[in-house]
Amino acid sequence: MDTSRAAEGGGAGEALREAKNAREEGEERRGNTAIGEKTGEVSRGSGGDAEKSAGSAEDVARRAGSAGATCGASEGSTGATGGGSAGITGSAGSPESAGGAGSVGGRSAGSGSEKRAGEEGGEVRVYVDGIFDLFHFGHAQALQQAKQLFPRTYLIVGCCNDEDTARLKGPTVLTHKERCLALKHCRWVDEVVENAPWVLTESFISQHCIDYVAHDSIPYMQKPEGGSSDQAEDVYAYVKSVGKFIPTTRTDGISTSDIIARIISRRDDYILRNLSRGYPPSALSLSFPAVCYYQGKLLLADVHKHIHRLISRLARIPVVAWIFTSASTSHHPKKH
Repeated sequence: MDTSRAAEGGGAGEALREAKNAREEGEERRGNTAIGEKTGEVSRGSGGDAEKSAGSAEDVARRAGSAGATCGASEGSTGATGGGSAGITGSAGSPESAGGAGSVGGRSAGSGSEKRAGEEGGEVRVYVDGIFDLFHFGHAQALQQAKQLFPRTYLIVGCCNDEDTARLKGPTVLTHKERCLALKHCRWVDEVVENAPWVLTESFISQHCIDYVAHDSIPYMQKPEGGSSDQAEDVYAYVKSVGKFIPTTRTDGISTSDIIARIISRRDDYILRNLSRGYPPSALSLSFPAVCYYQGKLLLADVHKHIHRLISRLARIPVVAWIFTSASTSHHPKKH
């Protein structure tokens, strides 16, 4: 009986071990299945990310392609079209300023879109030209008006060269380079076009993607060069005809001609001023008689200054002061 019980106990233990092993194998299979499911989810997630990345790459490529078609996006454009950037270019014919016609802020140059006040919130390219000799606050106020025409204005300023200005208007005080540098240091200017044309044409407007031209409303008349007609024409006739001209207000009481007139009217004062500061007569284009005249005036002024200084020192001495006072009283007796 004991032997049979032992045999039964041994069989039961073996059955328990087999059941335990089977349970462990089942748990291991379930674990492997779960790992496989997680791996599949990760793979599916990676595939989704790859699809998203591919889509983003396509979007970037499309945006880059469209940006390349816009005016100013390529390296040969007129300048950066950002509203706050200050892109200063060289001459109108240089690679830095030569940009092909294209779209600006989603609008093609010369497309006939005449939306004023920047309705779409895009950047508006406004052009102002001039000579800007002896840059003064009247020039600055004109540029400020042009800059503030729209919420986002990119102001381009054209500066005519010395040759055209001397031939068509007269000599300047500052050189072309000096006038351009003065414009580049004005806070309202985003870009300077050197060697700007005297008369605006359709090709120039398209080349620089100009939306509007700002200038005072007074017609600027100029006779055509080399033509048979003597009748003067408005240099802004083209932009006015296509509706791209915006009038600004001229500042009264100040102009380059006014400044030159002030200097000429006080010519002697300014010549004596510069001579006393060590300027050579040759720098002032003075002839020998003129040099003698102004040197004599400087000598007399110096003698007068020394005499006045001597009298001031003597007046501090009590006895001398009493003598001066008595002499003054005797010459001007009191009235009764």
